[in-house]
Amino acid sequence: MQYFFLVEGETEQALVNALYIGQVKVVNLWCLPRRKIFTLLRVIPYKSVKVMVVCDTDRVDLLSCSNFIANFNSLVSHVGAENVALFQQSGNLEHELLYCMGIQRARLWAIFNRATGDAQLKKNILSDRLLLQHLHSNGFDVDKLWGRPNCHHLNPLSAYTRTSKTCAWLQLRPEAKALMKVRNG
Repeated sequence: MQYFFLVEGETEQALVNALYIGQVKVVNLWCLPRRKIFTLLRVIPYKSVKVMVVCDTDRVDLLSCSNFIANFNSLVSHVGAENVALFQQSGNLEHELLYCMGIQRARLWAIFNRATGDAQLKKNILSDRLLLQHLHSNGFDVDKLWGRPNCHHLNPLSAYTRTSKTCAWLQLRPEAKALMKVRNG
């Protein structure tokens, strides 16, 4: 079985790579032109694959939502409905980290090399060679990841919506699993 993650940005890619087993591709289904979805589908095998789409929900409008749903449905047609899961971030990655760690924004910035804002935070996350350890030592709860209420604009895709806690396909990397076991008991 192959596992593919489609994420919107490099910081999500860094987080998913630190936590989960699978290939990660940066692609934004909100703004990917419909004619380019087929280029993406060519790199995703249609047999023995599970595809997990991670999306932000902080800048949703009707046009981008329509595009996202159409692109998502093309993906479903390619690999089969039983092989696709949708993970919605409440807002964006920074909001997810705040929620999963139970901290305020200033504390999040301090954790990641005293970032001076969200742009610097992203740069620091990307260059952090100890990302997993920083998350663990600051109370990151992987079970909370992608676990808040869904964006109502994506209700047509609610059958595909999962959380990190409810998706059996998500496999923590051994080093992430070891840290989570230490924290969880």
